[in-house]
Amino acid sequence: MLGILKFKLPEEKEEFDIAVKAPELKIAIEEFDEWLRGKIKHGDNPEAVKSELDSCRQKLYECLSNHNIPQE
Repeated sequence: MLGILKFKLPEEKEEFDIAVKAPELKIAIEEFDEWLRGKIKHGDNPEAVKSELDSCRQKLYECLSNHNIPQE
């Protein structure tokens, strides 16, 4: 199977740049999620802070889900 994305440059340069940077964006989101997870599970934080960080993590998942991006 082969998937091909086509862009009319320079008119669609922004869309092209987004498509090209998508793998790096995915990695950055995963790194941020892991950082949040570490702060929640292993951080030396009060429970209220851990709860707020968990709420942030859940909001991240909600945003991804709203845009049909699965969490792996």
